[in-house]
Amino acid sequence: MFVRLAAAVAACLALSAGAAQAAGAASPLDLCKGGQLVVVRLNTVKPGAKATYEKAARDHAAWYRSHGFKENRLLVGPVINGSRGEGWTASETEYASIHMDAPGVPADKRDAAWDAYVKEYRDSSDLTADKFVCLREMK
Repeated sequence: MFVRLAAAVAACLALSAGAAQAAGAASPLDLCKGGQLVVVRLNTVKPGAKATYEKAARDHAAWYRSHGFKENRLLVGPVINGSRGEGWTASETEYASIHMDAPGVPADKRDAAWDAYVKEYRDSSDLTADKFVCLREMK
């Protein structure tokens, strides 16, 4: 299942920004009726900062649990590079995260613990892609 999810995410990341702008002022939730809205991010982890990046991800998930959000899921892991012919390696610097059922937290609900995990992400990595993706199971 995760392989299929990753393939769907990769395909969605390839969409142009123009398609998103053409949608107008509708919210991502409005545009994802009947699907599952996820947030997909790609980060380039700074040299020597992998442990800090992974801590940021754990603190990110913990913030949601400690603030009563129980349904969202945060999946995080290295990007796999290579090919069938040449072999595969897990990147030490490029990580992807998929935040499923992300509730969308208003700015007034963000506190010092929120700011702390965001700072950990910023100190340990550079955000290279940040996309909403509407996933639907194909039957």
